[in-house]
Amino acid sequence: MIIKRGNRYGVRIYVAKRQVWVGSFRTRQEARLAEREALTRVRPANDETVAQFVERWLRDFKRPRASTNRHNAYMVKPLVGEFRSVKMSDISRRRAREWALRNRASVPVVRAMFNDALNEECVSTNPFANLRLDQRRGRRDLVVLSETEVRDLADASLNLFGAYGSTFRACVLFAAYVGLRPAEMFVLQWSDLDMARSKAHINRSLGSTGEVTLPKNGLRREIVLPPQAMGGAPGYAAAC
Repeated sequence: MIIKRGNRYGVRIYVAKRQVWVGSFRTRQEARLAEREALTRVRPANDETVAQFVERWLRDFKRPRASTNRHNAYMVKPLVGEFRSVKMSDISRRRAREWALRNRASVPVVRAMFNDALNEECVSTNPFANLRLDQRRGRRDLVVLSETEVRDLADASLNLFGAYGSTFRACVLFAAYVGLRPAEMFVLQWSDLDMARSKAHINRSLGSTGEVTLPKNGLRREIVLPPQAMGGAPGYAAAC
């Protein structure tokens, strides 16, 4: 870890979960060299390869949700594909960054896995930490549907889905005007709706493996039901 202090650069490293002060240097380049040399001197004795640790991590470091474990298993596959027989401690920051640029979606999971490896003293540093990759814009470039487009999309369900058309139409309108995640809407119950107060209680979510869990981040919430989501169209109230 390099820390700027005034006109100099300090270096700390982790050894057996403790911070060790390496020294203070005139330039960032000197600090990086000192950090690299210090980390080389304290290389862990653990010889686990990436494939070996991934297998152990998926078995012994399970997360509470089955859907999260499935997601993690999928996201570490590209790492195993490229570094299968490489020792965990031999992956440099340069190689980690090169891999991360080609597998951005997997980086958060791999970073978390290396944090667990660091705590286990299988590695002396996490090469996937603080890579400073360009941030994706995510949803900021999405074009939101207009009210007319939402209504047209909902009406199209009547022709596309036959006997289930009214149900799909209701779901489209409800999702658009209430903003529920699909996994939350799929397990919504009549008892969750308070029509008198125009409110809905979001208490549960459907996981990818079929289990019913708490909503995202484990937080229940109360949301507003606008008129369009409370039965403004034929068959809508009955369907939802």
